[in-house]
Amino acid sequence: LNGKFEEFHKAISSVTTNKQNDNNQKREKLQNIESEQKYDPLASDPITDLPKVLDEKNKNLDNNLDLLSFRISTIPATDYALRVIELCQLSYIYSNENLKEFFEWFIRFAVKTFIEINYAHTCFVTQNRTAIDQELNHLQSIKFIANLTPTPDENKVAFDKALYDQLTVIVSYLELLPSNNDGDDDYSMSNNNIDHEYVIFHVARYLTADFTFSQEIRSTKEPYDIPRIAQTKVDEWIKCILQSSESQFEFSNDYNSIRNENRPRNIVKALKQDSTARVRPARAAAIVMDHVYGIHVHG
Repeated sequence: LNGKFEEFHKAISSVTTNKQNDNNQKREKLQNIESEQKYDPLASDPITDLPKVLDEKNKNLDNNLDLLSFRISTIPATDYALRVIELCQLSYIYSNENLKEFFEWFIRFAVKTFIEINYAHTCFVTQNRTAIDQELNHLQSIKFIANLTPTPDENKVAFDKALYDQLTVIVSYLELLPSNNDGDDDYSMSNNNIDHEYVIFHVARYLTADFTFSQEIRSTKEPYDIPRIAQTKVDEWIKCILQSSESQFEFSNDYNSIRNENRPRNIVKALKQDSTARVRPARAAAIVMDHVYGIHVHG
């Protein structure tokens, strides 16, 4: 688990790291522009040839403006705007102790929950009876899922099968999420369904920075309430995933004909059908915010 937290801290530090431009032609152009602007005709006094100085100064201004234009053109406007918003949200979160506490507790609980679910699913796949019978019922996330598992009878075999099916639904969702890619700042689809700190980080950021919810956290007086709220929000995420298997949510061009009251939305299907969300953690987190917490964000 410590290893997971170390990866998460690495993920946070990478938020403010811009990717290096690997286009050799653009780099050469940038170097040429910068080399041309080294001479400043007004750097030394006195001015003895005014037309020459003005001409050189205009050339320097042209070079500087070209350099500015070039640098702006290499930064996608949307990505830059999202990065600025991200930094502003993090600054807002860390300016208040309650928000900072909730943000960090949510991340810790979500990471721990996904790891426990993956472990429990592996135990069933490998038929690790010792762990199934003696260990899993002590894991908090598994106890929460077990309470949501339908039990048609008291037969333990039937219950274990039902619990395994529940875990499979969650793991199938985790396998769709973009995973951390060690040694690289890019994200990718991966079968390693416990390395999702980037997605968790963005969900925590969106949720904590939401104006309405953040006011609730800021007004919390008891310190022990913040971890409890964070755990509750993680549980809501897990519950939404499980409800996807029962979703009968309808879509129609005729808004008035839709009857979706009390029908759960299918977050697994939404993620599966969104190709961008499967490679961009912020987009995957935006789907979580919409389906789980009813908060629309641009990711």
